[in-house]
Amino acid sequence: MCLNYAASYSFGKDSYMAVKKTMEKYKIKPRAFIVSMKDEENSWTHGIGITEIEFFSRNSGIFVLPQICRIETYEKDFENGLKKLMDMFDITHCVFGDIFIKRHIEWNKKRCKNTGLKSIHPLSKYSSEEIIEEFLSTEIKSTIIKVDKNKLPESFLGRQLDRDTVNELKKFDIDICGEYGEYHTRVMDAPKSFK
Repeated sequence: MCLNYAASYSFGKDSYMAVKKTMEKYKIKPRAFIVSMKDEENSWTHGIGITEIEFFSRNSGIFVLPQICRIETYEKDFENGLKKLMDMFDITHCVFGDIFIKRHIEWNKKRCKNTGLKSIHPLSKYSSEEIIEEFLSTEIKSTIIKVDKNKLPESFLGRQLDRDTVNELKKFDIDICGEYGEYHTRVMDAPKSFK
């Protein structure tokens, strides 16, 4: 099966892993990424700047759509971004990096259904433990850029997500992938693996 797909991409480890899994299964890279933007300069959640997004696109060889999604019209704005990618690349599917939170997965499915796409959630077949172990095996560099101060100490900020850091994270009552927002990461060198 030749899959013509885009991916919702946050620049975090889970969206990276979702694309990696899809590429391994279908032997083809995404036609495009859609990045939810807070404004013209920065993305939601991970705070990726437009300059970094453009750099990523150039170095990965994959088109990136920075789609502004305003709070009051977020769902519609995101769907409009998907429609743009459908018009540009004739995509049929969109990949998401959510693991097990049902309301997030249902949200993704609804956005795709409303635009005539099918959603793919490659990570939903795996446990958080399996995903973090596979991520560590890739040797891709990822940095912790945000923490929920109610769940984790700020000392984790700026740390590379390596074996030592994961072992320390396991001492806390959290999902090891940070699926509940306990921490967020930024993958630094993904473009080379998407070429």
